[in-house]
Amino acid sequence: MRKLGFILVLISIFSISCKVHLSKYDKKCKKTNTFIFLFNKTVKYPLKLIVDGKEIPIIHKKGDKLYIYNLKDGEHEIDFISDFYIFNRPVKRIKKGKGLLCYQVVLVTKYPKDFYKDKLKKPPIGKRIVNFFKFWKSRKEEKQINKNEVYAVLKD
Repeated sequence: MRKLGFILVLISIFSISCKVHLSKYDKKCKKTNTFIFLFNKTVKYPLKLIVDGKEIPIIHKKGDKLYIYNLKDGEHEIDFISDFYIFNRPVKRIKKGKGLLCYQVVLVTKYPKDFYKDKLKKPPIGKRIVNFFKFWKSRKEEKQINKNEVYAVLKD
């Protein structure tokens, strides 16, 4: 009888002392209405973010985390478009809400030099250079982003 009582006391102590573990990203998502993409490499070149068929403005900084602010709960279709990177896993149909996903890891690789030869039509070099200069010019000018609508920030 003593052993049973001792075991019950130990079980109750362990069950009380155990905490539900939330990662730092879960805590950050629960406080604010955000969604976080974690990239395996730092992204420093231009990137377009499309959520539900609508282009979302991104505040570009060099970083490996993309925070999407003011994203409503529900199911979203999210795509990344870039002339410089390949995103290994297509990101589609993300459900965001209570008890659901609030961050995701995405694998990023740079385009190899010979990638376009067999698979896709290569965009002209002039177009890529123009896009790159547009990106740097827009980076110097601070964009006026409405903080009440959906926007994204790329940072460390």
